[in-house]
Amino acid sequence: MADEVRDGYATLLCYFNSLRELGGAIVQMLDDVPDSIKLYSSRRKELARTVSLPRELTSRVSQKEIIEILGELKRRAGDPDCVDVVLATNMVSVGVDVPRLGLMIVNGQPKTRSEYIQSTSRVGRSAYPGLVLSLLNASKARDRSHFETFPAWHGAIYRDVEATSVTPFASRARDKALHAVLVSMIRHGDAAMARTARLDQAPDGLLADVVSEIERRIRSIDDRELALAEREIDSRLADWEARAPMSYINPFKPASSLLQYAETHAKRMAAGRLSGAGWPTMNTMRSVEPASRFRIAEVLNDKARHGTGTHPSGGEPNSSLPVEQPRWRKNNA
Repeated sequence: MADEVRDGYATLLCYFNSLRELGGAIVQMLDDVPDSIKLYSSRRKELARTVSLPRELTSRVSQKEIIEILGELKRRAGDPDCVDVVLATNMVSVGVDVPRLGLMIVNGQPKTRSEYIQSTSRVGRSAYPGLVLSLLNASKARDRSHFETFPAWHGAIYRDVEATSVTPFASRARDKALHAVLVSMIRHGDAAMARTARLDQAPDGLLADVVSEIERRIRSIDDRELALAEREIDSRLADWEARAPMSYINPFKPASSLLQYAETHAKRMAAGRLSGAGWPTMNTMRSVEPASRFRIAEVLNDKARHGTGTHPSGGEPNSSLPVEQPRWRKNNA
């Protein structure tokens, strides 16, 4: 068969519900699959095919490796570096857009319909129809139920898709992404800011417009989060101006960089090294937080530590002291 004819089905994408199940499949791909291929080829008196090492798309793989794997998946059949098998978890359901993929195995029924739809839609995006094989486990109740109602369930697959819970301005969401939005709007809001990362070079009007627009957006969605978001914006901008960074992000000079990759920050923290002053920033929607140990430290509350005053990062201001407005709020006062 010509390479261009079989290209759509030359790479097998395998989906797993957990890393534990995926780990077992890796062993099978390295041991059982080559033995089975040799057995089938000897029966048919054909030349045994060599299967390349399986690639993995999971949270255990670094962002740099994921980019390399996605590039390898674009290699067509006939290319010596064409990938034969990809083992993936639910990471594959978002952001993996390789049109040539057409063959997929779903190992076990995903827990939600939305996950099932998202993961299986990774194949069949080219001229080749997508072929999805469901490999179900009879010992699991969800898999048995899915098997028994297979035609009816797929006939109404979009009927009961689960609603997505979105909390865009919750504290953890602000920690992860609010500063990235702030920096992006300031950097691209003025041509001069694209060439320098020093906030003192930004016009007051630009800062006021950016802050006003972010807060307008928050107010229109959930005004209960506005007060905390305002404090965080002021804290971020004050820190940015005080640090006077030389660049927005530079992995080779983290001390003078405003931002740093979240993955790099996590690795430094896990190794017990200083993470630097750069703000940890995600550079992909597939970024996940690594597991970490923690302990609860008992500390005095803000009033006990500062009397009637407040912690610099939050709390009600001391009414007896004058409060100077930062320059990015003077135009809106």
